[in-house]
Amino acid sequence: MPVVVALSAGDAGQRAGLVYGADLIGDCLGAVLAAVVWAPLLGLPATCWAVAVWLLAGVVGMVE
Repeated sequence: MPVVVALSAGDAGQRAGLVYGADLIGDCLGAVLAAVVWAPLLGLPATCWAVAVWLLAGVVGMVE
């Protein structure tokens, strides 16, 4: 988050709040999706593997 705020122009506090809010919304949606959709459909072990693959893809995307 600090890199996004440091590179943006304008009110850094407001931009930091927007980035943090977007992060919280994504966290909430991910938790609901995993608990309500994936776990009942795939089962707990497959849900854990799916989340691990999704997180690994995010890490690879951040490195590039």
